[in-house]
Amino acid sequence: MFRARTLALGFPLLTAFSCSSAPVAAPPAGWLAPAGLPAEDVILLAAGEPVNLPDSPQTLTAPEAVTLALRHSPLLQADLARLRAAMAEAEQTHLLPNPLLTVALRLPEAGGGAEWDLGLSGALTSLLNRPGRQRAADARVHAAAATALETAFAEMEATRIAHARAVEQEALVPLRLRQEEIAMEILRRTRQRRSAGEAGTSEERGAEHAAARATAEANRAHVAARAARLELSARIGSPGGAADWSLTPVGLPGPLLTDEDWIRAAAERNPSVERARWLALAEQEEAAIAGAIVREGLEAGAVAEKEAEWSAGPAISVPIPIFDDGTSRRHLAAAEATTAAHLLVAAQRSAQAETRAFWEGFRAALSRREDLLKREIPPLVALLETAKSAALAGEVSPADVLRAEDALLTARASALLVELEAHLAFARLLRSAGGLPQTHQPAAR
Repeated sequence: MFRARTLALGFPLLTAFSCSSAPVAAPPAGWLAPAGLPAEDVILLAAGEPVNLPDSPQTLTAPEAVTLALRHSPLLQADLARLRAAMAEAEQTHLLPNPLLTVALRLPEAGGGAEWDLGLSGALTSLLNRPGRQRAADARVHAAAATALETAFAEMEATRIAHARAVEQEALVPLRLRQEEIAMEILRRTRQRRSAGEAGTSEERGAEHAAARATAEANRAHVAARAARLELSARIGSPGGAADWSLTPVGLPGPLLTDEDWIRAAAERNPSVERARWLALAEQEEAAIAGAIVREGLEAGAVAEKEAEWSAGPAISVPIPIFDDGTSRRHLAAAEATTAAHLLVAAQRSAQAETRAFWEGFRAALSRREDLLKREIPPLVALLETAKSAALAGEVSPADVLRAEDALLTARASALLVELEAHLAFARLLRSAGGLPQTHQPAAR
């Protein structure tokens, strides 16, 4: 006796699901452009790069440093690999489930012909849940892309800060060295005056303290400049490199937009907000799937059997929800969706708060720099010229000229440090706002 039983999914149903599926979502074109690079310039490497990359440039500008940092960032590479994994998972949700073929052979005890059972089955549940699974997986692809973009902005921020710090610290070194020379010269003249009985011990001790402090500041400037170069070298993929490139300063843009404009840009383009938004959407889709009436293990198809003659008919396999009615899964999915919704609000608030804070810091640094350059330094320049003229006329001592020059150098050093603060605040503002608005163009320094 030959008996064949088949439990299979209807091919028209399979075809309908296959035709209605959308292609796997991919990151939008130019998704890395706000970070300074087109997407095609950032390639996922199959293996890790060498610890120290060769061929460092002779001259390193801030845009070149950012480009090198983004191309060779292992953290960005790891996020790109996670993005590829998310795309692979999304591709998996767009595939039809494989049918299960079952073959059973039974030999009657009394002898005679063997009886065969053939079964071809497939899970109907996966087909019914397929659209929601696809939307959830596609949302996670966008979330992974936003995570990679967030890492790119963090790398860009750190590299811009390292470059600005290296430029400003190196510009500070000659000022500190000149102040050390001035302090040593004042100390020498003070000792000469004390030997002549024209200065007391307290004045000499004060000059000695000023000279020691100037020497410490000069040494600190040297160490800070070298440390900034080493940090920048590590950022571009060469922590053991010579870091002997020539650095090109970068200008600061003016406050062309208001804080509301920056906050609006952060709400629209901040990568952490985008990631939270897509994850919230994915959790909503998962909650909708968990709340559906469709049960796990639901199967449908047809059964055919042949004994004396063929007989066929529809068949359905439905799990009986005696022990598990899906309530726990629905509660879990709803809780995760609620968590994602709250995290989205937290990301939006954090982006708005830090963007406002960075904007205020950037504007304050620009204002302070403007005051130094236009209100404090010019009078000190005039004072130095006046002191020089008075010294030639014998009205003041050469030490007074040196003190006037030291005051001018202190103001110029303050201007450099304030400019560094502005660079740091602006780099953080770029990350928080999701990139530089098109209306902003860096001004010449």
